[in-house]
Amino acid sequence: MNNFLLTSIGFLFIISGCVPNPYLLNNNPECLSTIEGFYHSPFVVKVEKPTLVLTNEPRAILHGEILEFNDQGVLFDQSKQGPFYDPEPTFYNIDDILTLVDGNKNILYGEQIPSLVTTTELILNIRRVNDLNAKGIRLEFKPNSQFGFCLKPGLYEVKNLVFKYYPTNNLDRGVDYPSLFIQVDGNTSNYIGDIYLNPPDSLGATIKIPYKILDRPEVSGVVGATGGAVGGLLLAVANELAGVIGTHTLSFRDNTIITKGISSNKTNLIQIQK
Repeated sequence: MNNFLLTSIGFLFIISGCVPNPYLLNNNPECLSTIEGFYHSPFVVKVEKPTLVLTNEPRAILHGEILEFNDQGVLFDQSKQGPFYDPEPTFYNIDDILTLVDGNKNILYGEQIPSLVTTTELILNIRRVNDLNAKGIRLEFKPNSQFGFCLKPGLYEVKNLVFKYYPTNNLDRGVDYPSLFIQVDGNTSNYIGDIYLNPPDSLGATIKIPYKILDRPEVSGVVGATGGAVGGLLLAVANELAGVIGTHTLSFRDNTIITKGISSNKTNLIQIQK
């Protein structure tokens, strides 16, 4: 337990830093050895009822009923605002709509704004195999974005896997999943695949990743302010005792190779050791 706590607290410190990542390909445009691909993370709508957000009042979230919707706009009947005020149905022009969500959590029009949806960043902490001087390297995969990192040639093992949820910034850590390896060939743009989180199908090489709580900022902030280091240690113990709280699926697929590195590309998909 003590080793786990030290590892978890240390890793949490690493991923919470604000130092620019020196391994990003964008920061090393002349890098000869890269890993690249695309990370796909679904947006999950949080609201349970029809919701309207207007462009001129992005902080005001209106709930109610969609009476009519077309390419001109929406006729929206806002919910009753108290015992004495029930707004009349109002037509909103399409240009005035920032986001419109129906009762089935479908975004009918507009943007996926953070206050209405959640999405997940994937964080891998990797280390080069058979290199006693190797340091841990943090790779952050932003939702629904192409990624690229500059790495020394060699074989890397994934040592930690973390899911970071927006907009809450909650963190969960993967446990009891197969070993994962990344092969980096020198003078090559290594395409490690398209990575899908919780895909609706079972295509590609797929693994299940049980996860436990790593951090809940709202809770840890209060505990840290009131209990200091001891409170943080007790919270880490409590998180560990909570056990596995869910399971994510990751799928690694060989889609169309798109790389930005200056070297010739090669497919080197993430290796799963089961």
